[in-house]
Amino acid sequence: MSNPAVIILSDCKTKRGESFRVEDNIGESIHIHYENFRFDLTIDELLELADFLRRAINDIVSNEYFRVENFDPNFLKHL
Repeated sequence: MSNPAVIILSDCKTKRGESFRVEDNIGESIHIHYENFRFDLTIDELLELADFLRRAINDIVSNEYFRVENFDPNFLKHL
């Protein structure tokens, strides 16, 4: 039986057909499922991960005018 206090934030397949799912376990934690792996994160850990990824994306895009903060996250997800 699944937890009724779970909000599915994302449920999709990668380009290689692997499963990827992000769940908000209300009052508990954030779960990131990638195939058979599950990562449990607190809200603070999720925000720290998001900040790390933001900095990493800005560092790898070799265009001085690009800033990931200037884009809508939904646009980047679909891109």
